[in-house]
Amino acid sequence: MKYTLQIAGALGVLATPSLALATTYQVGPSRPYQSLQEVESLLNPGDVVQVDGDHTYDGDIHIPPASSGSATNPVTIIGIPVNGKRPRIQGGSDWGIMLNADHIVFQGFEVTGSPFTCVINKGHDITLRDLVVHDCPGHGILGMDFETGDQTIEYTEVYACGDGIYDHQIYVATDETEHPGSRVRIQHSYIHDGNGGNNIKSRAERTEVYSNWIEAPAYHVFDLIGADGQAPGLAREDSDIVGNVLIQTGSYTIARIGGDGTGASSGRYRFAYNTIITSPQQGTIFRVMDQIESLAIHDNVFLAPNGGSPNFFDDGSAVWTSGSPKRSAQHNFVDSSITVPSFFSGTVTGSDAEFENYAAGNFIPNDQSPLLDVGAPGSGPSGFELPNALGLPTTVPPVRAVESSLQPIAREVDGSPDIGAYERGDDGMPSTTSSSSSSSGSTSSSSSSSSSSASSGSGATTGSGSSTSGSSTTGSGSSTTGSGSTGSGAGGDGGAGGGDDDGGFPTGPICTYAPPAGTEQLTGLLVSAIALLGAARRRRR
Repeated sequence: MKYTLQIAGALGVLATPSLALATTYQVGPSRPYQSLQEVESLLNPGDVVQVDGDHTYDGDIHIPPASSGSATNPVTIIGIPVNGKRPRIQGGSDWGIMLNADHIVFQGFEVTGSPFTCVINKGHDITLRDLVVHDCPGHGILGMDFETGDQTIEYTEVYACGDGIYDHQIYVATDETEHPGSRVRIQHSYIHDGNGGNNIKSRAERTEVYSNWIEAPAYHVFDLIGADGQAPGLAREDSDIVGNVLIQTGSYTIARIGGDGTGASSGRYRFAYNTIITSPQQGTIFRVMDQIESLAIHDNVFLAPNGGSPNFFDDGSAVWTSGSPKRSAQHNFVDSSITVPSFFSGTVTGSDAEFENYAAGNFIPNDQSPLLDVGAPGSGPSGFELPNALGLPTTVPPVRAVESSLQPIAREVDGSPDIGAYERGDDGMPSTTSSSSSSSGSTSSSSSSSSSSASSGSGATTGSGSSTSGSSTTGSGSSTTGSGSTGSGAGGDGGAGGGDDDGGFPTGPICTYAPPAGTEQLTGLLVSAIALLGAARRRRR
C-alpha cells in the first residue's frame, strides 16, 4: 500500500495547476474556430488564443470570470497579422469585447463601431497592448467602476471615439473595495481627435500616464476625478502625469482635476516633464474642482504658439483638504503670453522654446533652446508629495504615432535634465509608423510582453516575447505558435509571425507548455513514480 501512496503523491505534485498544460486555440476563417465567441468560455491560465488578421469578427465577445488567467500564467488573446493587416472586431449590439476576467492580455487587434463601448475592462490585471480603437460611437476603452483592478494600456492608438459630454475616448476606474490599491497605467500610446467627451477620464485610485502623445480632445485632455459609487473617503485618487506631449486644440482645459460634481478625489496630482501646447480659444490650462490635497507642476513646457493667453490656474471652486492650498511649481518654461502664477518659482519665460522643428512635431530642444539643462526632479509640496512618483522619465513619446517595434524610445539624459518631454541628447526623432493612416494597419511581429503591473518608472517593454519590469521569462518567445513566454503577469505570447505573415501555425488545438524553474526535480519525481508503478505491477504478478 505504501508504494501506491508514493505514486499518488508524485503524480499529485505533477498535477498542480501551475503545471497544467496550456492550450493554444486558433481562430480564423479557415481555422478550427471561426469566432472568438466559440472559445471565450474554454480558457484556462496560460492559454493563448491566436486570431487571424485580414478578417472581421463580430462584436459582443465576452471573456467571463471562469476564463481568467493567473498572475504568472495570464490568458493571452493575440492578433496574428495576415497580409499586413490585424484582425478587426466590429460592431456588436453593445460592445466589441468585454474582458470580464482577471490576468488577461489582449493584443494586436483593431476594434471599431461598437455602439456602447469598443473595449470594456472588468477584471484585475488587464493589459491592452498594440490596439487600434477607433470610430466608437460611445466610449473607446472603458474600465468599469466595479470588479476592476490594475489596468495597463500601452502601444495603443485611440481616435474618433466618444459622444457628447458623457462618452469618452478612454474612461477608466478601479474598484477600491474589491481591488484596493489598484492603478491604471497608460503609456507609449497615441490618443487623438476625439469625437466627444475627454481624451482620458479617470476615476482610478491611481492614474499613471507616461510617455504618450495626446492631442485634440472634444473637451478636456484629462478629467482626473474621484470615484463614483464607492464609499466616500474610502481611498484618495492620485495621478502622475509625466513625459507626455499634450495638445489642446479647443476651448477646454489641459486638465480638470479634483472632481466634476459626481465624485471628489481629495487627491495628490503631479504634472512633470510634459510638453503642453495650448489653444488660442482655451480659457484655462488647469481647473481644480471639488476636493484636492496637493498639486505639483514642474519641468513642463507651456506654449501658446498660435496666440491666446489662457488663464493658467482656476481653483475658485476647490476645497483644499488640509485647509489651505498645497501647491508647488518649479523649473517650468512658460510662454511669455501666459501670466505666471505667483506660486511658481524658477520659471523660464520666452516666446520661443527653440525646438528642432515645431511644424513637424519634433519638440527636441535645439542647441540654442532655453530648455537645456535647467530641469530638476520634484514630487510635490513638502509633506504632501505624490507617493512613488516616477521622477525623471527614461522614455519619450513618438510623434503622432505608436512605436512600431513595441519597444520604448529611450530618453538620453546628458548632465542636468532638459525641461519638457524630450531631451537634447535624443539623437533626432526615432523612426515610427502610425496606424491611424490605415485602420487595418499591421501589427508588430515582435509581440512584446511586459508585466501588466509593472512598477518600473519607464513602463518599458521589450519585444520578441521577452518580459521586463522585474518579471521572469521562461522561453525566448520565438515559437511559431506564439506561445513562447509565460512571464509574470506579462502575457506569454512569444513570436507572432512576420508583419504580413499568416502566423504559420498548424491546425488544431496545440498543447503548449513552458517548464518553470524546478522542472528537473519534478521530472525526477515522474521517473520515480513510473519506476514504482512498474515495480508494483511486477510484484502483483
